[in-house]
Amino acid sequence: ELPASRPEFASEFVGTSYAQPQLQTHRCQRRLGHPHRDHTRVATCHRFGALLMKASKGFTLIEVLVASAILALMALISWRGLDGMFKTQSALQKRGDATQTLQMGLAQWRVDLDNIMILQGTPALDWDGRVLRITRQHSQDPKAGVQVVAWTLGNGQWTRWQSEPLMQNDEWTQAWRQAQTWALTAGNVSGNTAQEVLIHPVRAWQIYYHRDGAWSNPLSSAVNLPEGVRLVLELTDTPEFQGKLTLDWVRPTFTAVKQ
Repeated sequence: ELPASRPEFASEFVGTSYAQPQLQTHRCQRRLGHPHRDHTRVATCHRFGALLMKASKGFTLIEVLVASAILALMALISWRGLDGMFKTQSALQKRGDATQTLQMGLAQWRVDLDNIMILQGTPALDWDGRVLRITRQHSQDPKAGVQVVAWTLGNGQWTRWQSEPLMQNDEWTQAWRQAQTWALTAGNVSGNTAQEVLIHPVRAWQIYYHRDGAWSNPLSSAVNLPEGVRLVLELTDTPEFQGKLTLDWVRPTFTAVKQ
C-alpha cells in the first residue's frame, strides 16, 4: 500500500493564485486615446443613431406622393403602349381579312370565266352596262348541268349571284332573266340572298372586251366570245384598300396570230 500523503507541487506553483490577466498600462492608455477625440467619436455615433431612428419611422408624405406620381406615370405609359399594340393588331387583322376576301372574289371571277359554256342558241357572256351574266359549267359536277352566274355592283358592294343547276332550256331562260332582275336589288336584303355573296366594297366598276388585238366597249355588237375580259374596280376608300384594281382574263382557247 502506498503511504497516505498529500500531493506535492512544484515550488514555483506553490502559493500562487488564479488571478485574471491584466492589460499593461501603456496599452490601456493607447486604447483610450485623446479625450477630445473620444468625445467627437461619441457625438458622431449619437448623430448616426439619430439618423437611423429617423429613417426607421417611415416615408414622409412628400416622398409617398412623389412615388405615387411616378407609379401613375409608368402605368399610363404602359397602358398607352398596350392600347397602341392592340389597335395595330386589330387593324392588321381587318386588313388581312379584307385582302383574303378580295382575293377569293377575284379567284372566283377567273373560275367563272374559265368555265364558260357555249351552248347552241344561248349566249355565253353578256354585259348590259349593269350586270355581267355568264353561262358556265356546274362548279362541282359537269354532268349536273350548267349554271347562270351574274356579277354586279349593288349597294356599294361588288356582288356575285348564281342559279341552281340547270338541265332544260326553259330553266336556263328563266335563270337568265332572273339574274338581270336580281341586279336591280343586288346588295340588299331580298329573297335571293341565299344565292348572293357580297365580295368587297366598290365605288364603281367597268368591263372591257379584247377583240382584234384591242380593248373595246363590251356593249358593241359582236357574236363571237371575246379574246379577253378586263375588269376595272374602283375600290371604296377604306383604311385597308383604296385606288383602282385592274384584272385581265384571257380565254384559255385563245391563240395569238403571229404577224
